[in-house]
Amino acid sequence: MPESYFTLVKKMSKNLKLYFTASFFAYLGLGAGNVLVNLYLVEKGFSADVVGMYQSIKLFTTGLLALPAGMVCNKMGFKWSLKQGLFFIGTGILILVFFDHQLFVYLSSFVWGLGLSVFAVSAPPFIQENAEPRQRQQAFSINFAVMMLSQMMGNLISGRLVEFLPYETLFSYRITLGLFTSFTLVGILFLTGIKETIKPFNFSLQGQLKGIINLATKNNYVPKLLTCHILIGVGAGLIVPLLNVFLKENVGATIGQIGTIMSISQTTTAFAALMAPFIVLRLGKIKGISLLRLSSIPFLLAIALLQNVYVVGVAVFIRSSLMNMTHPVESELSMGLVEKEERAPLSALLKTMDSVGRAFSVLLGGYLMSNIGYTIPYYLTCIIYVFATILFYKWFNHIEKDKSQLTQNLQM
Repeated sequence: MPESYFTLVKKMSKNLKLYFTASFFAYLGLGAGNVLVNLYLVEKGFSADVVGMYQSIKLFTTGLLALPAGMVCNKMGFKWSLKQGLFFIGTGILILVFFDHQLFVYLSSFVWGLGLSVFAVSAPPFIQENAEPRQRQQAFSINFAVMMLSQMMGNLISGRLVEFLPYETLFSYRITLGLFTSFTLVGILFLTGIKETIKPFNFSLQGQLKGIINLATKNNYVPKLLTCHILIGVGAGLIVPLLNVFLKENVGATIGQIGTIMSISQTTTAFAALMAPFIVLRLGKIKGISLLRLSSIPFLLAIALLQNVYVVGVAVFIRSSLMNMTHPVESELSMGLVEKEERAPLSALLKTMDSVGRAFSVLLGGYLMSNIGYTIPYYLTCIIYVFATILFYKWFNHIEKDKSQLTQNLQM
């Protein structure tokens, strides 16, 4: 039975507390960036195609650099990698703030994606290593909740701040993005307090690549995890990066309303993630993930079909909660299916599949929204999510039927 979160936080290692604090500040800036950057580019006069390209470059960079990031993480340690990740994220957003040429827009996307890659790849194995085995599921849920709540605050406050500032709209965007980016950089200060012992080993690029290939081919679970991740990534890329554009252009939401919708969505998702360990305790990890994902589909259709901004907002809250509350469960499950030294490479592979899938599909999503209609990507995502969920259940349901095997894998 999972213990209470209050008790868990009291027992938590100092390293995890410092990481969660750093993550909170980091995602304040990311939350502001996620809600404002697309609208900021549109305000500058760029089309939805350019916005889609911006998101695609960021996602491609995140995915393609995930494997090198995993190698660097193994050599340099989690602390160094997490700090560099936040530095590049902040730098990427600041490039967008201070430069207007389209070339710098794409450079910003690349640097931002580089930072996300390093930070995202380092986080899961860091949590797995610094949490006690019986606390890991809840530790991943806390991590996800901190991310969501922090992004919520960034979304809500930044959207309202743009409307509140008594300046020309574009300048208000610049001030707000610059302010919230400073919060992301503040996160580096907390990471410096992490205590870490890096075990020396002979780093060989050839050896690292061979290890990754072996992981992807010799562990029966890994190719199936990667397939599910790329499908979910493709579906998410069609709609998630351009949600704010969809709400503005198709539903008629204001900047403040978009910020509010996205912030409430992340708040409900955060609390839902905290409930995930208790749900999967009753249903099981595989069945719980599958049922929650399928339950999100009707609300995804509602977003596409309805026009009232308030009703659509509620659908966004519920869909996001049901779909995304499964992430910490799947992350803990994935990290537990491989050996300790394989966790960073697996994290990198999963991030690569997710990001590359999103990178391709966000281009398609931007094209479809610009040339055919804003709702088509949502219908495609429904089909992809259903297919991915069926595959996930078919491939992994047998794991929980063998309780001894599951316990052994999760406690490696």
